[in-house]
Amino acid sequence: MAYLLNLPVELLQRIASFLNCCSALALARVSRTLHDACNHRVVFRDIALYSFAHDFNDPRAELLLWPEGCDILKGASLPDTIRLACAVERAVKHAVGRAGGRCEPVWIAKERTVDSRNVIFPDIDEWLPQLLAWHHPSCKYMLDTSLLPAHLQLGKRLDSSSRASFINVGFCLAYFALQNVSSMSGDVYTPFEIEDSIAKMSTEYMFSVCWGLKPPHVSQGFSSFDLAQGSTCIIPFLYSILGSGLFGRIPFPVPSRIPFRSFMDVPWVFTDSAEAFSICHIPKMTEFDFLTGTWMGYYTDQRLVNHRHFALVGPPMNDINIVAKLSDEPNKHSEPKGHIGCSESSGFDSYGRFTICGEFYHDGRVELVKHYTQHSWEWQYNGIVIPFGIVGRWSDLEGNFGGHFWIWKKDWCDSQAL
Repeated sequence: MAYLLNLPVELLQRIASFLNCCSALALARVSRTLHDACNHRVVFRDIALYSFAHDFNDPRAELLLWPEGCDILKGASLPDTIRLACAVERAVKHAVGRAGGRCEPVWIAKERTVDSRNVIFPDIDEWLPQLLAWHHPSCKYMLDTSLLPAHLQLGKRLDSSSRASFINVGFCLAYFALQNVSSMSGDVYTPFEIEDSIAKMSTEYMFSVCWGLKPPHVSQGFSSFDLAQGSTCIIPFLYSILGSGLFGRIPFPVPSRIPFRSFMDVPWVFTDSAEAFSICHIPKMTEFDFLTGTWMGYYTDQRLVNHRHFALVGPPMNDINIVAKLSDEPNKHSEPKGHIGCSESSGFDSYGRFTICGEFYHDGRVELVKHYTQHSWEWQYNGIVIPFGIVGRWSDLEGNFGGHFWIWKKDWCDSQAL
């Protein structure tokens, strides 16, 4: 110990930076000298930035560095840097366990007391969504299907106190599913690597949690589609698209190409931020300059088919060019934040060219009318913005349910697949 304490401060800090966060904190409690040296921002900054490359036994370790990390940590306080290092430690634990072929337990679901009631919160809702949005390199090695039990629990007991966590776990599942789809090859396509036990759970999950492909209950009304429902749409959409044989017709968005930080005001980890994260994308995604651009996507046709494992998927919608403009009074939250011009916004699918017009709102709602120029067809699209695009329900102009839709920005796709 005496030899260790006699080392220069810089060398002690360098040694401590090779530890994980918990070990570095424990080392800092051994003596005042080690505390003064190791309880330092530079130690935990290096743990947050480089611990994954240190712990992951890969000759290409330099590829596992975190390009966005330096900018994210710039100006962070010591407590915030420690919080992020702790989050990275948890991510590394799951990522290294999967890559090493070890059987990892499912994500922990904790019971917390809220207003004298027990509410299920997953252990990951305070750190994993942020690391995914910040593109931490451990993300592509994490266990994905093991999030299904936590999301299933939240969905079965969903109320106002667990709604944000439900949305955030849905974000994580969608991220992992899209990540897996973007790297698929071969003859069998699935958003997840599914074992028998997970397959059974996936069936229950699809029927009891994924409201995105359930026709709305009559008592709910057509306009009841909300952010919680929108957050569950991606997985059933992927299963339905792949099951319909439409994979490859247009490219899906790739999480690593989505610049989440450009339109998400991501709250810091471990700061009781579940509610803040669940809505942090809405302000910028409802700006006219974000909505303006080229989009693409799919819709389901459920007019004659009840909810089942797969929904019928219509032909892909290509090159949807949206031109959005602010309203005259964009600061009035009761009024539309802006409009989408019919004469300027259009796209096409196998039925021909169509125009779209509508409004977008401060709370993330997007209401559109789709009109086919070569036919007399008009459909109403009511949706909500989520970090992976716009999802929602479509109907005829009288409000009779037709199916669901999901569109995303063309810039988010792999350029080689376009």
